[in-house]
Amino acid sequence: MSSEVRLHDASSVEALLSGISETSKPGNFSRDHLLRVLAYLEGELQAKDIALNALKAERAKSALYQAKYGRLGANDPFLALQRDSVVCAEELDEAAALIAAERRHARVIRELEKEKQRSVADAAHGDDLCALLDNERTKLKQQLEYQDKQCKKLKKDLALEAQKLVVEKEKHKKIVLFLINERKQILLKMHELRLKNQSNLYGPPEGGLVDELRKEILSLREERDHLTAQMKHMSMENTGLKEVIRTQEEDLTLIRQNILSNTRQHTESLARVTDDCAIIANKGASTSGIPSHFMPKTSASVPIESKIRLSNSSSFPSSIRIRESIVQSLITNKEDSYTYDSSTKQSKTTSCTSASSWKC
Repeated sequence: MSSEVRLHDASSVEALLSGISETSKPGNFSRDHLLRVLAYLEGELQAKDIALNALKAERAKSALYQAKYGRLGANDPFLALQRDSVVCAEELDEAAALIAAERRHARVIRELEKEKQRSVADAAHGDDLCALLDNERTKLKQQLEYQDKQCKKLKKDLALEAQKLVVEKEKHKKIVLFLINERKQILLKMHELRLKNQSNLYGPPEGGLVDELRKEILSLREERDHLTAQMKHMSMENTGLKEVIRTQEEDLTLIRQNILSNTRQHTESLARVTDDCAIIANKGASTSGIPSHFMPKTSASVPIESKIRLSNSSSFPSSIRIRESIVQSLITNKEDSYTYDSSTKQSKTTSCTSASSWKC
């Protein structure tokens, strides 16, 4: 069969070459003709190789059959060596394949053990990181709640101070109006007294009444200056409280931003840890059924460095300073209220004394 195929191929190649030589001049072959000739020649070589392999296989099979059924002669050393070489080659190939399989399986087992240890270490590291992030989040929540309470308290204090300022402003208006009326009355009385003095030039002198009126005017002016100074002090205190509230609101916004960034980093780290564990498990499952020459080379186990930067408590305002500022503001408010009460009492007593003196 192989000889017939070879004869057919040879005849086809000769016919092709004869046709090419008839149709064209020597040395003027086209690219298609040359490629076709090359393909036919390659097919001829492959056919020769197949025929040689078939002959070798037939020869080996005949030798094996002869050795199996005892047809080989004991006096033919070449046939005996050929038989022994075939049998020993098969045994050696089987032993080499078995050794290679054992080595491959041992390598896969070592890699699986390394992956298992690495996954256990990654899981422990992830648990520690989760616990640390949970503790930090609870601390930040507590600080945020405390800052919210402080802000609400300061807002209430500011509202109370604003109400007090409104009340004080109304009181000051009333006092100023009262003082203006008193001044008008005093001026009228002074004018009347001047007229009386001019009419009674030869009468007894009334210098004591004039001195008393002057003292009353000076006391009223001093009271007016004191009230204006107290109003300025209250306005300055109001601006200070507004500044404290503004700083507290800025601290609250900073705390909220830090909490949001920490929670986002926490979720990203958890997702990264879960992805790494899933990839490791998939590698362990896939390497058990894949040969060693298809598997990628695994590098040594590298410890995972956590790139998450946790925020410290030093970035937030200390609660001790806030408490001290609140206590100082409350003490100053109380002292101002006491001074204001005493001044109002003094002004009332002076007004009463002036009214009684005028009545007298």
